[in-house]
Parts: sequence; C-alpha cells; structure tokens
Amino acid sequence: MINLLFVASFIIAAIQLAVPTLYAIVIPLGLMPVLAGLLVGYIEKMGFHGYIKSAHFMAALYTRAEEHIKRGFVRGDLNHITALIVEFGKGSTPRNR
Repeated sequence: MINLLFVASFIIAAIQLAVPTLYAIVIPLGLMPVLAGLLVGYIEKMGFHGYIKSAHFMAALYTRAEEHIKRGFVRGDLNHITALIVEFGKGSTPRNR
C-alpha cells in the first residue's frame, strides 16, 4: 500500500510534466507521499511491523504446505499428507506444556 502510494505519486508527476498545468493533479500529487509517510509512522507507532512480517512468513509457509498436500493427493501418498498435517498441528500448539 505504501509503495503503491509512492509509485502513484511518481506516475502523477510524470503526467503533470507531459500535460499542461492541471491543478486537479497537484493536490493528489502532494497528498500521496504525505499519506504514505503517515501510514508508515502509524504502522511503526502501533508496532504492527512484526505482525506484518509474521503474516507474510505464515502465508508463504501455508502456501508451500498447500503445494505439498496437493502433490501428495496427486501421488496418492496419504501418509505424507498426514505427517505434514501432524507437523503443522505440533507447530501451532504451545511448546511449554
């Protein structure tokens, strides 16, 4: 989202250079980097950065697991699928029991 705001501001700036002065473009051009900066500050202040990293890691992990499970079904290897699901179950439980 933040990168999108910066890229959009550069695109709007390029349009502004190519087109005669359009004051309707100037306001979004100035606001997009400000909004991106505010969003970055909010994410850091609220401590969401760690959660975002964790969510990206978990999404990649589950995507890889889904691929393994699909391949297991294609091969008919139910033991591999069961072992994978059991390992995921172990990873989601508290370790200090």
